[in-house]
Amino acid sequence: EFSWRIKTKGLRQAICKNCAATYERWYRGLHRPHLIEESQRYYNEKREKLLADKRDYYQNNKEHLKLRNKQYYDRIKDTPEYKRHSREYALKVKFGISLERYEEMLQAQNGACAICQHIPSDKFLVVDHCHSTGKIRGLLCRPCNSFLGRIADNPSHLISYLS
Repeated sequence: EFSWRIKTKGLRQAICKNCAATYERWYRGLHRPHLIEESQRYYNEKREKLLADKRDYYQNNKEHLKLRNKQYYDRIKDTPEYKRHSREYALKVKFGISLERYEEMLQAQNGACAICQHIPSDKFLVVDHCHSTGKIRGLLCRPCNSFLGRIADNPSHLISYLS
């Protein structure tokens, strides 16, 4: 298959698509620093206009963009890759740990809750942490985590209740 490539002075040249792709990769690799510099310069000079155009486009196409985003989310939300990525992102944002670190902690606890030693059927344990210091204490099943939340992480509440 052939495509047209514009050369200097508006002249067109027929070129094989595979050859064009190979040339493009070679050219971009050879001139990468220059291309990045040009791109940054262009953006910095036209920043306000580019941002205004982006805002206008969003305002004029808001419903279409929302629909497209919803369709995309509905398509990917149940994929294992998306679930893993969301879990990884949540762990990083909330607790500052990676998914690998979570899995190491899970394996160190043999997949069981740190308090009751129960292995949940969904094989999912929540990260228990101190709310004042942010220090991670371990992985708990949901009932144990809720219990700790109810006694406000204060053992004296539990002791007074039991006595």
